[in-house]
Amino acid sequence: MAQDTPQAVETPQEIAEQKISNMLFGSDEPEEELVEEPVDEPVDEPDDDIAEPKNEPVVEGDELFEIQLESGAVYEVPAELKDAFVRQKDYTTKTQEVAAQRREAEVIQESVRLQESQYKFVDSVQAEVDEARLLNWQIENYTQHMRDNMANLSDRDILTIRSTVDELKEKKQALSQAVTLKYQYYQQAAEQARKGLRDKSTEVLKQKIPNWSPDLQSEIKAFGQSVGFTEQELENAVDPREWQVLWEASQYRKLQAGKSAAIHKVQGAPQIKPKSRRSPAQDAVTNRLNVHKRLKSSNSSQQKAEIIQDDIARRLGL
Repeated sequence: MAQDTPQAVETPQEIAEQKISNMLFGSDEPEEELVEEPVDEPVDEPDDDIAEPKNEPVVEGDELFEIQLESGAVYEVPAELKDAFVRQKDYTTKTQEVAAQRREAEVIQESVRLQESQYKFVDSVQAEVDEARLLNWQIENYTQHMRDNMANLSDRDILTIRSTVDELKEKKQALSQAVTLKYQYYQQAAEQARKGLRDKSTEVLKQKIPNWSPDLQSEIKAFGQSVGFTEQELENAVDPREWQVLWEASQYRKLQAGKSAAIHKVQGAPQIKPKSRRSPAQDAVTNRLNVHKRLKSSNSSQQKAEIIQDDIARRLGL
């Protein structure tokens, strides 16, 4: 039986060289058939009615901002709503300011018309007033003539004069009643218009003067009387500008009174003498002069060295 020839064992170096040679020049050995491994194909699974949630990245929500309504309620809203709310609030504020200015202008115009109506009423009854004055003048003349000539007048003349005077008085009384009736109608209409103006003026003053109230108005009215206004003038004052001027004047008087009290209080306090302050440059010059003076008065080098050392330590803050 023939003996098998022992196969040569390749070293790792030879195996590596063989692989490199096969890669560069190809291999003489028959190529091994490549067996394709089965690839697992995806199996179509039946779709469920409810799809499983996908792992999508979580997007953080918009930052919330607090807004406060006029009622005091506070809400958290996104930035877009906050900006819209601020714009709306600014628009509302400007609209209210414009409305207040328009209301004030209306009050001023109506107050001017109210004053003009008073002049128009006087003009409307001027003819009756002039006629009443003429009648009164005639009555006085007839009466005075009768008194001056009583001895020379007959009874018939006296009766005629008295009859004429009575007729003149009746005409004067009728004119007086007519003018009084017209004035009463005018007063009613003017008072109604004045009341409406007071209400509108109060609304304007509430927006222009802090804490405007009936009590504050009474206080300002008392101040107005103290500076020379009559009660009737203040009762008929419907222009908000007049009340604002009086309010500002009263505030100025209070400020001046408080200032005077503060001055008296300060004057009564003990006086404190101010201390003179020296600048750092002045202190440095004084210190140098003192050092030179001490050096001149020293008798030994040891003392001078100590003086210089103390000066250096003082400058360095040691």
